[in-house]
Amino acid sequence: RHLKSIGLASKAWERKGLPLGAARALANAGFLKMDDLHVDNASELASTIGRKSLTILYAFMGRAQGHS
Repeated sequence: RHLKSIGLASKAWERKGLPLGAARALANAGFLKMDDLHVDNASELASTIGRKSLTILYAFMGRAQGHS
């Protein structure tokens, strides 16, 4: 069951524009949804997915916050 939620989360991250490897890394690290991402996790996120993917993720987060 846990593996299924990781797979679904990985696909969701991919739909948001992250490369497959970064999407899987986020899901495997426990970042399964937007609510799991916080500014205080920035160093953990950077070490998990790398700077390029982190930039994509932050851009998405900015768009999501602008629409809430």
